[in-house]
Amino acid sequence: IVFADAFSDAEGNVNAKMPQALITVELAEHEGGATRQTSRSRYESPDMLDKVLAMGMVDGMTLSMNQLDELLEALQAERR
Repeated sequence: IVFADAFSDAEGNVNAKMPQALITVELAEHEGGATRQTSRSRYESPDMLDKVLAMGMVDGMTLSMNQLDELLEALQAERR
């Protein structure tokens, strides 16, 4: 899965002054029948990466991945 990620307003207009990234997500079979997700974000420059890091990207992505883990655990529990 490959997509562009950008900041935008409520109407979907991209804010060209904010960092944009090309995101690549790979899903692959892992040991024991699990699935491993690998996500890569490529920014236009180190300065753009520094900007999103300063805005809290690591904490935001960690929160999102933890929520995804919780959702998947709940879905697996429903199937049992």
